[in-house]
Amino acid sequence: MVGRLVESKAGHDNKKRYIILHEDEKYVYITDGRLHPLEKPKKKNKKHIVVLQYDIEEIRRAITQKERITNEMIKHAIKVSKRDDSEKEN
Repeated sequence: MVGRLVESKAGHDNKKRYIILHEDEKYVYITDGRLHPLEKPKKKNKKHIVVLQYDIEEIRRAITQKERITNEMIKHAIKVSKRDDSEKEN
């Protein structure tokens, strides 16, 4: 699931979008590029997120291949996914 776009479904950050940086058996470590930047990802229980079908290939590839990635890239990808969703609703 590394590099996938997810949405929180529980907690004070309900409905907020993040990108998964890495995962272990029970938790994912997610970033939004702002409140939870790459340097300090949020630890979230896997059962409290939903993986979105939106594919951000360049972010996923960069994370999995350990290429350089920035908080700006994360913020932009999340913003674009929200804009695309709002366009689909109209």
